[in-house]
Amino acid sequence: MLPSTRKISIIAAMLVLPLLSFAISKKEAAKLEAISKEMYEQGNEKYLYVDAYKDGLLKDSEDFVLDFDNSNMVLNGAELPTAYKEKYKQFLSDKQNGAVVTGKGKGTLHVKDIYDKKSCFRKNISPKPMTAVIKVFQTIAVDAVIDDMKKDGVLKGADKFSFQWKRNTIRINGEKLPKDVAKKYIARLEKIDGLRTGNSYGFTQNMN
Repeated sequence: MLPSTRKISIIAAMLVLPLLSFAISKKEAAKLEAISKEMYEQGNEKYLYVDAYKDGLLKDSEDFVLDFDNSNMVLNGAELPTAYKEKYKQFLSDKQNGAVVTGKGKGTLHVKDIYDKKSCFRKNISPKPMTAVIKVFQTIAVDAVIDDMKKDGVLKGADKFSFQWKRNTIRINGEKLPKDVAKKYIARLEKIDGLRTGNSYGFTQNMN
């Protein structure tokens, strides 16, 4: 029969071994940090999953579901640290001209893809793009431009207005804006990914 102290040591080892098997060395953590930074700068939001793996929140070959809104970021049912949300908000501001809204991402993490620069993961190619979420980001970004047009006095005195952006021109209610005025807003609209898929972009909206 094993002495009680020996039993305690064995039990402690059994509890610690799984944690040690998943522990990431300082050298690997540094590599992952560099990869995350590179992906962030490239505008690849999957940097977030690299951070989660580095911090022990995701494991190799693990399925994941990420839910986020203006208040929370939840990964596989567990709320992520505040630093994750703040970094993602900054990412959207820096790289995608957007703000945190309700959305969901899901998939399976493969560590080999993190280290492979040619992988879809690193190239930010997704077989199932979050189309609805992307459109919400676009709407928020366009609304910010429209709000500035109202503040600048470009939009005024109408209950409803039509907006059309075509090449280097913007028309409000059919009236073409002066070139130097339109240039300011076009520069911002061009930064909104996927907004104009053809030669023009337009809509009709009520004045608030």
